[in-house]
Order: sequence, then structure tokens, then C-alpha cells
Amino acid sequence: GDKLLFAEFFVSGKLTFKEFCNIGVVTIKIIKSVNAVSINGVSDVEQMMKDEKRQYGSHHWVVSYWERIIANGQVADDHLEKISPINHVEKINKPVLLIHGQRDSVVPIKQSEMMYEELIDAEKTVEFIELEKGDHYLRNFQNRMAALKAIDVFIKKHI
Repeated sequence: GDKLLFAEFFVSGKLTFKEFCNIGVVTIKIIKSVNAVSINGVSDVEQMMKDEKRQYGSHHWVVSYWERIIANGQVADDHLEKISPINHVEKINKPVLLIHGQRDSVVPIKQSEMMYEELIDAEKTVEFIELEKGDHYLRNFQNRMAALKAIDVFIKKHI
């Protein structure tokens, strides 16, 4: 059936569209489509939390923010593993477009790179676009237009 695939295929159902937008992730729902699009998405929540704690310390506001928004306060490793899209690649049966800014300081580009590699290894249909000098918020007009054009081409290709 027609399902909403939150940007990077979040399966927890814990985040609303508004919450995703607040962390800079764009989710697109195409009625009766076969597409999934992720822009600057988190694919491995467990790894993201470890990286954030290592970079900022366990009690930093950034870590608290991710724990509250992404993990919904449940930060046990098994919970983070369960909600990490990278651990559910086998369930993905739609073509995927990953778009990520090279200079994203909110969600490191390695999150999309890891997801891309997992999808390739699982022989899924996936495309990856790296936005040169792109940040998390697509502030650069050329990058914003490149992302929109790529989404348009991707949707037309797989509809």
C-alpha cells in the first residue's frame, strides 16, 4: 500500500512531519508512488548519538536535543538500533534518492554515505547526490534548485 516513508525510512513512527522538518529533514509523500527521498537524513541513529556524545559530551544541549527529538527519550542502544533506518534496508522495496550537503554540520554526510552503501550491498535501487558546499538547510540557491530538479527527475523516472 501507499506508505509515508519518512526521509530516511524511519520505522519507529515516533516523529511527526513537523518534527522532521524541525531537524532539517525533508519528507516527501507521493500518493501511489514508488519513490522515497531523503535530504540530509539520519540513517544510523545509534551511530549519530555516539558521534554527538563524543563531539559534544553527554550533557551538552545538542545531545539532549537528539535524545528528545530522535530517540523520544529512549536512548538504550537496542531502541536506537530498532529505529535506525540502516538496520531495516531489507524492508525497503522502493527506489531511493539520497541527497546530502557536503558541508552539513547537523547531520554528517557519512549518514547518507552509509545508507547508500547498505542499499547498494542489498541490491536496492538507489541514487545518491552530493551537494557541493551544501549545508543542512539548503541555504544555497543553486543547491536547493539542484535538489528539487533531482527529485523531479527521480520521481518522473520511477513513476
